[in-house]
Amino acid sequence: MNPDDIGKPSQAALAMAQRLRQPTVPAAPPNPDELSSAQPDAPATTIEGIRSGFIYYHRTQPLYEPGDRILPGMWGRLVLGTGPAHSSFYREMVWEMVRCAVAPDAHSRLPAAFVFEEFDTAQAFRSDRPEYVYVVRFDAALRTHRADMSLIDVATRHRSVADVEAIVRRYWAGEIIDPKQVEVLVDGELEVVARLTGPDRPAA
Repeated sequence: MNPDDIGKPSQAALAMAQRLRQPTVPAAPPNPDELSSAQPDAPATTIEGIRSGFIYYHRTQPLYEPGDRILPGMWGRLVLGTGPAHSSFYREMVWEMVRCAVAPDAHSRLPAAFVFEEFDTAQAFRSDRPEYVYVVRFDAALRTHRADMSLIDVATRHRSVADVEAIVRRYWAGEIIDPKQVEVLVDGELEVVARLTGPDRPAA
């Protein structure tokens, strides 16, 4: 397998992504008896929410299989665990301080799971790294924050505290300037539906 093929989608994967872009129809409520026998420790409402949740895309390095759960907060654990030596540590501190001041009810970036609404956005994100793109879903009852991640790059082009704060405020207000750069912060775990790209799914 050519290492350059890692992360590139096959034609079948692209076709699947195109189909998944269509509006999803909530699944019929599962049989409570089946839920109780299959998942005795899980509330029926949670399982039903995951089954009927919307479809999103997630990009990450670990290998997962359908049905696996991706825990939230991996980015936050990396940044906080590394501390000031991490290149994004102070940026995330600024984002968090502004969030606490202007949008305390918005979900923080640090403990969140990140997903994308579009396959193309997930495919282009960190495309220089050998990562996988997954179709994921999550409990529709979970708290989310929809934001434009291009504002993070916009903020780096400003030098005054006031200008940077104004940009960060726009992020937490949910302002979208580039629909192809939308990320969704999710307050909970993701369920893997399918893997779209990876070493065994090279470009055709």
